[in-house]
Amino acid sequence: MVGFIILSGTIIFSRYSTNKGNKHLEVEYKAKLVDLFGKSNMVSVILSLSAVFGYYFLTSKNLIGLKILTICFFGFLFVFMFVQTRIAFKKLKQNDFPEEYIKLYIGSTAVRTFGMVAFLFVLYA
Repeated sequence: MVGFIILSGTIIFSRYSTNKGNKHLEVEYKAKLVDLFGKSNMVSVILSLSAVFGYYFLTSKNLIGLKILTICFFGFLFVFMFVQTRIAFKKLKQNDFPEEYIKLYIGSTAVRTFGMVAFLFVLYA
């Protein structure tokens, strides 16, 4: 339960921080965000939901040990987050977004990653 609270808290804080940063962007940059990330956000949601459904399907069928499956699932999420963050960083840089916003975005991702690591630590410690 503690791990879930930490994970939820870091996700909420990360989202709050990103939304706060978005409010300080000029209208031009806000429109660019929609153009740059609109399609990739949908792909991210589909991949994330597929991973979650796959995880629950495999756990319900007991085809793979729960610990191994959980480690693989979170490993996928870490790699997925890293790749997404790297792509977003490049897009933001290429489109001349303010350096403060880019730092905020990276910080937000770091907070979410910390939440996932803390969740796993509490789960398996």
